[in-house]
Amino acid sequence: MKFTILNRSIELIKKYGHRSVSMDEVALKLGISKKTLYQHFPS
Repeated sequence: MKFTILNRSIELIKKYGHRSVSMDEVALKLGISKKTLYQHFPS
């Protein structure tokens, strides 16, 4: 799951820039909750 999160995050950042991509957007694009996202990446 971590690998999937990283890959999708990188895709979004490349497309929109790091300032435009939020944790909410990453979670939404992956179809997971923000809580699940933070369980894999606590900081």
